[in-house]
Amino acid sequence: MPRWIIFLACWLTCGFLFAETSIPPLSGPVVDTASLLSSAEKSQLEQLILHIKQQKEAQIQVLIIPELKQETIEGYAIRVADQWKIGDQKRDDGMLIVLSQRDRRVRIEVGQGLEGTFTDYWAHSVIDHLLIPNFKTQNYARGFGLLLQDVAQNLGIETGTKQYKPQRKKSFSPAIMLVL
Repeated sequence: MPRWIIFLACWLTCGFLFAETSIPPLSGPVVDTASLLSSAEKSQLEQLILHIKQQKEAQIQVLIIPELKQETIEGYAIRVADQWKIGDQKRDDGMLIVLSQRDRRVRIEVGQGLEGTFTDYWAHSVIDHLLIPNFKTQNYARGFGLLLQDVAQNLGIETGTKQYKPQRKKSFSPAIMLVL
């Protein structure tokens, strides 16, 4: 067999193996492999997540990675949720928040048990109004904290902190106008 075929086969195999971003082990409510949060910030976020879990049994995970390789944030988030088995299997009440720092991508995956409360519209709204403005100023802990407070508020959980409700875009409702 010619050497170039062996080289090509090895190159293609290695390329496929390394194309996916690795999934870190689940080590707590906040997994920060990009080291964006201080230990105090991480601890505060974890306490809020655990408070939500104690009140409503919903499992929330935050994952911060340095970068995605050649993978979409959507595909990566689904792989992480599947591997980590977030939420109760019967209730499917997990939520995963993924931030890829260098790619400037964020994704919120919600289990079907929470989809009635946390819709795609909600996810886009909190990403646009809570996360992105804070991430632009590198205030990651504040962005995640506001998001978690909004989650708690939507679940009817009191956190003891001032709640922030993102501004919702007004929906257009057509009206009939009569011009005389």
